[in-house]
Amino acid sequence: MATQTRRFFVPQEYEDEEKTRVARLLTVVLLALVVSAFVITMAAAVYYVVAADAESQFTLLSGAVMTLIFAGLLLLVRVGLVRQVSVAFLSLIWLLITVWIFTASGISSDSSTLVYALIVVLAGLLLGGRAAVLFTLISSLAAVGAYYVEANGLLVVVDRPTSLADAIFVAVPLVLTGVLLRYAVRGMSDALERARTNEQAQLEANRELERLRASLEERVVDRTRELETRSRQWQAATEISQLTTSILDAEQMLWQVAELVQERFELYHVGVMLLDPSGEWAVYRAGSGQSGRRLGDEGFRLEVGGDSMVGWCTAHREARIAQDVSTAPIHARHNLVPNTRSEAALPIIVRGRVLGALSAQSEHTDTFDPSTVAVLQTVADQLAVALDNARLFEESQRALDATRRAYDQLSREAWAEFLSSRARLGYGLLRESVVPVSGAWQPEMLEAVRKGQAVVKGGGPGEVSEGDGAGAALALPLKVRDDVIGALSLHKHPDEEAWTAAEVDLVQRLVDQVGTALESARLFQETQRRAAREQAIRRITEQMRRSVGVEAILQSTVAEVARALGVPRAYVRLGTEAELPGTAAQDAGSESIPGGD
Repeated sequence: MATQTRRFFVPQEYEDEEKTRVARLLTVVLLALVVSAFVITMAAAVYYVVAADAESQFTLLSGAVMTLIFAGLLLLVRVGLVRQVSVAFLSLIWLLITVWIFTASGISSDSSTLVYALIVVLAGLLLGGRAAVLFTLISSLAAVGAYYVEANGLLVVVDRPTSLADAIFVAVPLVLTGVLLRYAVRGMSDALERARTNEQAQLEANRELERLRASLEERVVDRTRELETRSRQWQAATEISQLTTSILDAEQMLWQVAELVQERFELYHVGVMLLDPSGEWAVYRAGSGQSGRRLGDEGFRLEVGGDSMVGWCTAHREARIAQDVSTAPIHARHNLVPNTRSEAALPIIVRGRVLGALSAQSEHTDTFDPSTVAVLQTVADQLAVALDNARLFEESQRALDATRRAYDQLSREAWAEFLSSRARLGYGLLRESVVPVSGAWQPEMLEAVRKGQAVVKGGGPGEVSEGDGAGAALALPLKVRDDVIGALSLHKHPDEEAWTAAEVDLVQRLVDQVGTALESARLFQETQRRAAREQAIRRITEQMRRSVGVEAILQSTVAEVARALGVPRAYVRLGTEAELPGTAAQDAGSESIPGGD
């Protein structure tokens, strides 16, 4: 019950702070008036019981009415009609005081006009400055009007004895004045406290903003530094990609990649370890700095699946990161890289096959964040592709070399067979006629064949040309795929100068084309022979297939083969090895055709 009563007298909180303040002030004033009116009513009731005169009866009735009115206004404030109640309350008080002054007290013998000041103050506090000005104007007009009425005898103030009502009418304004002063002082104190609180909050907010600004600046600097690092790392990855595609020598490529990664990523040491043929050991193949050279020279290796970052990485086909090697469960230490504090081992995998691992080491802990690891893994993948390409290139080169050697051997054998069948093949230009040549080779041609390069004879200072009055001689070997198959000899007129370097170079170019043309001609002739053989085989096969019966096939076979090969005699017989001696004996005396014994 007490809680509900207290909630009734406590004003409601509103979103508008000004409305809440007015409601609180109005509640306090109305409560004070309700209490005062109730006290007046009770006092008048007691006095009426004792004296039972008309004045006490009027006071009792007035007190009861005012109590009900103020209580009703208090209830409306509770409902939320704050401004309406303020206007009604001020208007009611002003009206009551004005009626009292104009009907009873006047302005000469009573202090009722001082209540106007209280109303003006309340109007300013409840409704604002404009309401205070308005009530000041109408109160001043009311005072002037009361003075006029009283001065012209229209209102005669009769001295009457002092009664209880006088004391009450003096006490109530004083109580209200005290309440307003207390409320004003409290409001000022609260405002000052709120101002101080707001000031402290503002200062704290400013400090927080300053800290936030400093934090943001630091984060911007860190982010900028991080972006620069990422840009530098990806630029390094691009350079490594260009490097791996431009160098076919795997050994040279690995050393340059290790140096580049160590420099661009600002690492302590970078090593590339590849699996040996057995797949049980990861062997150090390339690295950065002098320590990398020494590790490579000593043949440093780690067991696959052993107690090392590289061993675990190659065995599980996953990257292994240790932000602090001092607390890492597995880590292979080496006296050539004693300052390693963190390490990342990244697998080198291509076509589902593990080739090895890339080991990146730093002098600082917590170096390998996810972004750095991602870029390093990209580098490892590029290495894998480059190594696979180098392997494929090496295999293709070996296959090409083998094919070239086989072709050279076949070409050499073909030319040897061709030249053995035509030992005197050669032509010369004499008196503008092309004629076959015979006899011994000229000396400069033999020398050119023996040396495999151009030979110049005669035509120089102090030299005498050989031959029947011929001038300077130039002999060049005829080559097919670096094999010498002949020679070309040219002679100038006796009165012409020696062979110049430009002329020798021009003839050399022509001779090279001659060698290519000769090889093409031989291949063409060989192709024609093979085509002729294939055609003959196809014709013979078709002829045999057209024959019906064993004897017809045998007769067709011996005739067509002899005709195709151009031989005068050919034989074909059927029989087994056991029958051959007996058959030979029976046929020895009577053969209708010669049998090849």
